[in-house]
Amino acid sequence: MPIDAASLPWEVLIVDDDEGIIDLILSYFNDLRIPVTGASDGRAAIATLQRSNGRFGLVLTDLSLPGADGFAVLQAARHANPSCYVVIMTGYASIDSAVQAVRVGAYDYLAKPFSMGQLDVVLGRIADRTQMEEANRNP
Repeated sequence: MPIDAASLPWEVLIVDDDEGIIDLILSYFNDLRIPVTGASDGRAAIATLQRSNGRFGLVLTDLSLPGADGFAVLQAARHANPSCYVVIMTGYASIDSAVQAVRVGAYDYLAKPFSMGQLDVVLGRIADRTQMEEANRNP
């Protein structure tokens, strides 16, 4: 499902300690012409979010990171931009971590490895929700 970059009017931050995953997801968003930034550890991601002035509307973060975990990144993202969508990615998926992620404000949870098709579905749902919220603000 093609995503219209105009339906996602903000930047994306990808946080993972695996450079290959960062490169793959950066390429995915670059192909969609959606501005994207990568960070390879939790502390760098949190610093980027703190300096961002709320420009990141979507953060995809690994759960297990050096420096600070994905939950700390989620909190920083929501502090920087309360309407930010945060998607937790993990290679160690469990029901407990999925429930905790949603409880603390994650929009979604992806178990690694995941396909770009799964990311398409998540982005489509976010785009639909963003458009609906915009329509409700401007009837």
